[in-house]
Amino acid sequence: MIHNYGDERFIGKWPQRDFETFVRRSQCEITSLNLDEMPLSDTQALSLLGALPTICTLIIEDSRLMLKDTNQLTITSTLVKALGVFNGTRSLFEARHVEVLLPNLENLVLRSLSIQPNASTGMLDDKILADMIKSRWVPDTTFASISKVKCLKSCFITYLSAGREMDSSAEESLECLVDGGLGFSWKQ
Repeated sequence: MIHNYGDERFIGKWPQRDFETFVRRSQCEITSLNLDEMPLSDTQALSLLGALPTICTLIIEDSRLMLKDTNQLTITSTLVKALGVFNGTRSLFEARHVEVLLPNLENLVLRSLSIQPNASTGMLDDKILADMIKSRWVPDTTFASISKVKCLKSCFITYLSAGREMDSSAEESLECLVDGGLGFSWKQ
């Protein structure tokens, strides 16, 4: 777990190069990652995740301190869209030839401070979230091997901002996956 404890802040720039060097040299296979209130931008988090293709379980909680200091969050539509297998730009054919971010991801927990989505602020858009979840729901093993991605087994979303609710059309679009066996819930 990478954690930002209490009011102590992670000081300085995220040591991306040093971290990637550590991962390469250690040849470790990190299968679970918990970014608990780490003040990483969405692009820094994506870079970090790109260095860890063996992750099966990912937990991200937005940093209250980063939101207060910079008005930025880690969990944005940009981050969530990048986690998608097809992410709106790749077809199945293209996905076979493109490296998917976190191809082994089976369990995802997001604790978002995002208020109601707004395209201009980059806040988390529930429809993009639903599209990403649907793109990772690959229960057919043949299709999974073609797309080079494991089937998402569980996805739990918590909105930490008072009054934030999931868009009803996005939630409805996930019902068939839940009926098919996906462990999914959202709460505020």
